[in-house]
Amino acid sequence: MNQLSPPSPNGRTSSRRVLVVGASGPTGGLVARAAARAGAIVRAIARTPQAAERARAAGATEVVPGDLRDPRSVQDALTGVDAAFYFSPRAVPDEAALGRAFITAAEHAGAGKVVVISMLHAQAPIPNHQQSLQVEEALARTPLHSVVLRPAMFMQTLPPLERIAELGWVGRPYPADVPLAWVDLADMAQVAVRALLEDTLDNGTFELCAPGMLTIADIADLMSRALGRPIEAREITLEEWAQVRGEDFASPYRRECYAEMFAYFRRHGFKGGNGLVLTHLLGRSPTTFAQYLRRSPAHVAAG
Repeated sequence: MNQLSPPSPNGRTSSRRVLVVGASGPTGGLVARAAARAGAIVRAIARTPQAAERARAAGATEVVPGDLRDPRSVQDALTGVDAAFYFSPRAVPDEAALGRAFITAAEHAGAGKVVVISMLHAQAPIPNHQQSLQVEEALARTPLHSVVLRPAMFMQTLPPLERIAELGWVGRPYPADVPLAWVDLADMAQVAVRALLEDTLDNGTFELCAPGMLTIADIADLMSRALGRPIEAREITLEEWAQVRGEDFASPYRRECYAEMFAYFRRHGFKGGNGLVLTHLLGRSPTTFAQYLRRSPAHVAAG
């Protein structure tokens, strides 16, 4: 096995050891932080020294060098863990293959459980949604315990409030009156850690939504209130969205995924918004979009 970083000096040697894929990024990073706060020994897999440092900053005390396309490093990372959090690279042509390979490696390594982030409407005719569904199906055939989390659209996929203040508008490549289900990434991370560290969610599939649905027009109104000045709701082109997001469409497949997703939203919205399951899993009310905005440094207090 590749050399790991030294164990944490806090003495929690009896804690559950968990692998968090993507611990150097925004999604896995939140899961790693929450798992570390809960007392878990967090292991990460990192492609570069810079990624390893970000994973350690997020709470990982063990780091295996490698990546998901290197079977040996994946096997090394999974060996000796009690559970693994898997978040696949999105909108890549081999998304389903990577997920299946990870599940197989977890079986061979003797990991007890795999927790995966899929997505709401995984059955939708959108290329990357269909690939997520294939990963769910692979989990259904594994002898491992598993948990599938199907989150709504992450609130964090919109630009942060300080960027919205600079732009003066918020928009997506579909009409501003299309309703979508949303969820706070931090709420998802809390549920993911519960799934990793407890057995109560084993072998379940859970939709994670904040109550209700919001349009871009609704969100523009909330952002206007948060900033204390008007924010315009716009329907923008795919290219305008990519420019604001910093998305370079590294492959034609990646562009197709986003184009198909936004076309689906245009036709059908992104229905959900029933917060009953998430309320139960969190033991509290899910974060609303207004509460999420209040965490931003750009938020101004109401008079």
